[in-house]
Amino acid sequence: MRRQISHVAPLQMARVFALLYFVISLPFCAIALVSMMLVPQASVVSPMVLIGMPFLYAAFGFIFTFLAAWVYNVVAKYTGGVEYTSIELPGV
Repeated sequence: MRRQISHVAPLQMARVFALLYFVISLPFCAIALVSMMLVPQASVVSPMVLIGMPFLYAAFGFIFTFLAAWVYNVVAKYTGGVEYTSIELPGV
């Protein structure tokens, strides 16, 4: 069955992606923070910057995802949106 996504909710999508950016960035920042503690003389960045990075990723992820969803809605109005095919599972 073919379907089209003709509208996405920008605010909801931005919130979901901001949380995803935050969660995904945590392990990377934690690894960088631990490696900085092991070799303190070679550190170029303040540990406070690494602690703030997940929040910065989340903020920029929110802003740019909101803008992308808004642009998608404008474009989908003229093109019909993204088309995908789905199947119906028996018994569901």
